[in-house]
Amino acid sequence: MKKYFCFLLLLGLLVGCKSNEVPVVDHASNFTGSYKTVTTKNGDTNEHVWIVTRRSTNVLEIAYTITTYYIERGTPRTIVDVVTLTKVQAINENTFEIDETITVNNHGYNIQGTGVKSGDQIAITTKWTSTETSRETSEYLEFKKQ
Repeated sequence: MKKYFCFLLLLGLLVGCKSNEVPVVDHASNFTGSYKTVTTKNGDTNEHVWIVTRRSTNVLEIAYTITTYYIERGTPRTIVDVVTLTKVQAINENTFEIDETITVNNHGYNIQGTGVKSGDQIAITTKWTSTETSRETSEYLEFKKQ
């Protein structure tokens, strides 16, 4: 009887010590890779390239390169801007959120958006807000995995 009682006590302790925490599912790896899109506006062509890597559990890093091609007085010109987004949050297996302050050409911007992945594409509307003037611009982009 003592052994049975000890067994029940031990079993009760084991069950009582069991963690009730739900394991965290890491969705960051679902988005890793190289993505690209090209847009044209007012005669300028913009090539957007994302290199997406997993930084930690549900956190992504995006190396974002924007290459602008335009004509100035008959001469082709190119501007390349590179920023790194380091706190992109993977919300679930198909969605991530961007909300970061970055610097481009000595100007500060807050960039926000929710990216939705479908197959090998990511669709996102990015909102850029100047930290100096509060001027906002938005752009809908569809990135294709390379």
